[in-house]
Amino acid sequence: MPKLNFIDTGLACHLLGLRDADQVLASQYYGGLLKNLIFMELCKQDFKALGKLAEYAGSRLIQGILFYTGKDILPFRVGDRAFHAVPVGLFI
Repeated sequence: MPKLNFIDTGLACHLLGLRDADQVLASQYYGGLLKNLIFMELCKQDFKALGKLAEYAGSRLIQGILFYTGKDILPFRVGDRAFHAVPVGLFI
């Protein structure tokens, strides 16, 4: 089954009926929520870093690539620059 990642773990907690930290810690969803939070923060930082690299390098940057654990090559944009997310499995 495909995984569902929430950008806002607070919203995910609300939808699960988890209203305080004690409920979250005792919940069967705690591990998944924590993993989701870490995953989304890393995604935000990796995308931001590519944008900053493109800004710094200017026309010297030929192509920006983000490796990820998915299965499809995905185009995405950061600002006005185009990049691709490439499955790391293609290189293993």
